[in-house]
Amino acid sequence: MLGSRLTDIMAGHRRKARLGEALLCLLGMAGAAGSAAQSETAGQLIDRVLSNRLSSFSGHARLVRFDAKTGKEETKRLVLKVRREGNTTKVLYQIVSPAPAAGQAVLLELEDKRPARGVLVEGPDRITPLTPRIMEQPFFGSDLRIEDLTDDFLHWPDPEIVGNEMILGCLCRIIESRPPAGTETGYLLVRSGVCPRMALPLRVERVGRDAKLTRTLKVERAAKADRDHWTARSLSVTLPDRNSRTLLEGTSFDRDAIVPAADFELKVICAAFKQSPDAKSSSKKVFRPQCVEEPDL
Repeated sequence: MLGSRLTDIMAGHRRKARLGEALLCLLGMAGAAGSAAQSETAGQLIDRVLSNRLSSFSGHARLVRFDAKTGKEETKRLVLKVRREGNTTKVLYQIVSPAPAAGQAVLLELEDKRPARGVLVEGPDRITPLTPRIMEQPFFGSDLRIEDLTDDFLHWPDPEIVGNEMILGCLCRIIESRPPAGTETGYLLVRSGVCPRMALPLRVERVGRDAKLTRTLKVERAAKADRDHWTARSLSVTLPDRNSRTLLEGTSFDRDAIVPAADFELKVICAAFKQSPDAKSSSKKVFRPQCVEEPDL
């Protein structure tokens, strides 16, 4: 009886330590534990972050935005799925609730040293490729931009270590990354604070094309997922004017889940949209051809 209780408690602790790991694809922030020498270059440290990303998982998260002006708080619950095949990773963020927004999704295709591609799904017949203009739109009405979900900046050439700073109790290496000429991005510079011991970015500051700080992404809680990997359990997003704040927090996670390739097909994603009363009484089909045909990513 006691042995069974201890087993349940230990299993519960392991699950809690992994809750936020589903957030890692947003910053590419899964890393192996271990101290890094001070002589480690920015490129070597970033390579450690990239090489230790998780290959497949599914989970749930909540996206909370607090408006300081109105005092209102808006919460959306999301499902997150990640699947890697070779050098390509597909990432799906889809709203589960509230009901009016349920089904909306962002589907990303990330490939090493190649700009992120994908689609924004706002309805069965509203599927938009992620052009640079769309990438600059808010992520589900939050303080994040859709571009912030990618780890493109980790692939920008010639990153530079510009200092050290204590963040979340870790002495982090401050790395500045600049996009190469011709890169379609809303950012002029990305400044990340990476903990060498965790191989984990604990803070990411994104500077806009006007050379002003646009938003700051910061890990609020980090934990060991297992013997070798540290993870983010919650992530905050703040703007310079501090009129609003967004929290992205993992609520459940299955690291061992085998995510089928079919889960990333548009016809499956669109199946999450429920028919409205008008649609049921109409002779028109709910799902348009755009939702069945896979666009070129």
